[in-house]
Amino acid sequence: MPRVNRTIVLSLLVISSSVFLLFQLYYYRKYVGKAGPHILSRTGHLTSSDVQWQTVKKFLALAQRFRLPMFLADTAALGLLSQDALRQRDRQVREPHCSFLCTDRPITSFAVYANLWKYDPGFLLAAEQKGFELLQLRGEDPRLASLDTLSGEEIPLHFLLRLNGHVIQVVFLYERSGNYLWHGALRLRAHADRSFAPFKMLDYGRHAGVYDRPQLVLTVLDGLDVQVRIPSVLSLLGRASGAEGSCSV
Repeated sequence: MPRVNRTIVLSLLVISSSVFLLFQLYYYRKYVGKAGPHILSRTGHLTSSDVQWQTVKKFLALAQRFRLPMFLADTAALGLLSQDALRQRDRQVREPHCSFLCTDRPITSFAVYANLWKYDPGFLLAAEQKGFELLQLRGEDPRLASLDTLSGEEIPLHFLLRLNGHVIQVVFLYERSGNYLWHGALRLRAHADRSFAPFKMLDYGRHAGVYDRPQLVLTVLDGLDVQVRIPSVLSLLGRASGAEGSCSV
């Protein structure tokens, strides 16, 4: 048999190694990079933080796609933020991590300016296609209570989206006279699934609530590709939530 040229053998080895490395890079970027660095814990299982990170990231991508006028309203997540952290955000290395949005709670809350978003049923359809389970909660619009012909019209009050056991709460804020914002109480219908979410742990909805309009800051949290709006005064929603039970509409 003719002697195999060493150059050919070395060339084949280099090509094979290059193809293998390219495959590893492709796999990492397609499957690992998208889920963030905390795919599995040391035990090899998804932790609650892993689930929360992936669920929030997927939801924010949907919100950006449908241009929801939304901001972070989760009291636990906002409690982890500080003005000092905001001032230093541009100096931080923007690598995927989950320092603020992963609170180890089974719920993450966001608020939507209802008057700035034209209801799009395509949003909920897209959420279902992404694997989210949905629970829509509607109620009468108190602004129309004095109009007999329109008083029965219902408006969206809360959306609950569940993925892998983690729940995203979207609370709709409506403008009321006096330049304040109002959200309705969360009332389950008789046929509703009462095990859908830990309702007693929700930040909003146990009662109707009113809030001063917050000034929002557009920032990047936890290395996410999408930007998140947060109240510029971080204690604002915490105070409002604490007073929620005393509000009447």
